[in-house]
Parts: sequence; C-alpha cells; structure tokens
Amino acid sequence: MLSNRKFINELKARIEFLEKDIESKENTVCNLLESNKELSLSNNYLENKINTLEKLVKWHEENECELNTKLCRAQGQLDKIDNYTRMLEGRGTKWTIDCNEFAKLVARGNRLYWLKRSE
Repeated sequence: MLSNRKFINELKARIEFLEKDIESKENTVCNLLESNKELSLSNNYLENKINTLEKLVKWHEENECELNTKLCRAQGQLDKIDNYTRMLEGRGTKWTIDCNEFAKLVARGNRLYWLKRSE
C-alpha cells in the first residue's frame, strides 16, 4: 500500500510538472505568435517603404535624364551664342563676318538662325 501511495505521489508530481511545462510552452507559443504578427506588420511597412523609395529613385532618374537633356541643349545654345558673338566681334577667330552678307542673328524658340540680308 505504501508503495502504491508513493507511486501515486510520483505520478501527481509528474502531472503537475507536465501541466506547468504545458502552460509555459503555451505562453511561449502565444508570445511567438504575437512577435510574428508584429514582425509581419513591420515587414509589410518596410516593403511599402522600399516600393515607395524605388518609385522615387526611378522618378529621379527619369527627371535627371530629362534635366541632363535640357542642360545639354542649353549648353549647346550657349556655345552657339558664344561662337556667334566671337565671330561678330572678331575675337578668337581668324576671320570676321561680313555685315553685307548677314543681317542679323535671330533667336526663335530653341534654335538660332542666320538670316541673309535681302538686297
């Protein structure tokens, strides 16, 4: 009888230990699920930020390309104007423009034209 009581007490102790272990593991699982949910939300937030930044980078690259095109066009126009003024003033060239051949330089839109004087 004493042996049975001892065996029953050992079983009760094991059951109590296992119940505490189950409760501890349930708490751990709940904490992991909550952490996973938070990480998932953070991951979605970061993915949205990455997508937004990728779109912004693409927009800036397109804008940079457009601005470089405009800059090159403006630089070309500036170089043309500079060359024409050098020719008109005779600076840095071996020849000058004969005023009888050309009347004036006319700026129209984005292009520059030399117009011959009609006599």
